[in-house]
Amino acid sequence: MVTRYACGTTTENKVFALRATDLSIKWVFNAAATHLMDYGTEGCVVDYARNIVICGTEQPTGQDGLWAISTLSGSLAWSHNAGAIVNRPTLNAAGTRLYVGTKSNGVKAYDPTPPGSLLWTYPLVPAATVTRNISSEFRSGSPGADRILVTDSQGVLRAIDDLGSSAALAWQTRGTVGVTTMPVVSPAVGKVYVGLTDGKIHQVNWSTGEDEVAVTDAPSGPLSDPTISLNGEILLLLSGETFRQYLLPWGGTTSPITEVEETPSAPPARLSLDRVAPNPFNPRTQIDYSIPVAGKTSLAVYDVRGHLVARLVDEVLPPGRYRAFWDGRDAHGRAAASGIYIARLQGLRAAATRKLVLAK
Repeated sequence: MVTRYACGTTTENKVFALRATDLSIKWVFNAAATHLMDYGTEGCVVDYARNIVICGTEQPTGQDGLWAISTLSGSLAWSHNAGAIVNRPTLNAAGTRLYVGTKSNGVKAYDPTPPGSLLWTYPLVPAATVTRNISSEFRSGSPGADRILVTDSQGVLRAIDDLGSSAALAWQTRGTVGVTTMPVVSPAVGKVYVGLTDGKIHQVNWSTGEDEVAVTDAPSGPLSDPTISLNGEILLLLSGETFRQYLLPWGGTTSPITEVEETPSAPPARLSLDRVAPNPFNPRTQIDYSIPVAGKTSLAVYDVRGHLVARLVDEVLPPGRYRAFWDGRDAHGRAAASGIYIARLQGLRAAATRKLVLAK
């Protein structure tokens, strides 16, 4: 059975485990912290392999700033005085690293296995507050190295390579206006997309950090709390009441991408998994889904025992109709065995499931 986890409020400082069937409380963990990250399900990350949920503290006053809680019992598995954490803790794809950005101590990497040992700290020079915009890791060009993207409060985007017991700067943006959005990566073409203070989305080279081209035209006014995300071949921009979709240049060119929709149609009436095709499939299938209200959205594939196989979508999305793809591989890139799988779509207020059949 899938369980949802939510971080508590500034007054309660609790972590709740809610049963997905009826949202009843499975357990409650009381944190002796000044301020748990109050972002609902966005404030916690679940490590299914170790049966822990990890949350951060924004304003620790002597207490530990990083908490790992057993998903089975709701008891404390481990904790660390990581300082004031300002982003959702992030696991790498292999589940071997936990990354956090802090208010005054740069970026830290932990081993999520108890006792949660600190592996390295990467300070920011000059000192700057790491924003919540620390991305999931992506494989870098260095053998065995994972690369994370960090945006600080001064609008500088950095790519940092995890070398195991230490970290090294791969590149940082230079000569551009400040970064205002969480970076997203298109692995197919080796590009990073970020929103800048000029109101445009820019394409940055994944290997070098070069600002190659502004891929959108300047809007009529400055963007308000902009968010960009990837959905298959579509780049999404959400800024205040503005919502636009752009088609990515899958040929790897640096020419501006094509806007495919200026204003959204009427939002879907309900959350749904609309179409899976082909099904049965080998090795790739397309999953169309609808989101009726803006909010945190997760689309994941599970085996029949309820174990997570692959997470396809895990981000805040505006209302609309979307498309995702599963290539029949798990989170570690290994080919999944033939059999029956379950696609589960979780939105802000509802969930939906569909059966998938991988037939080799």
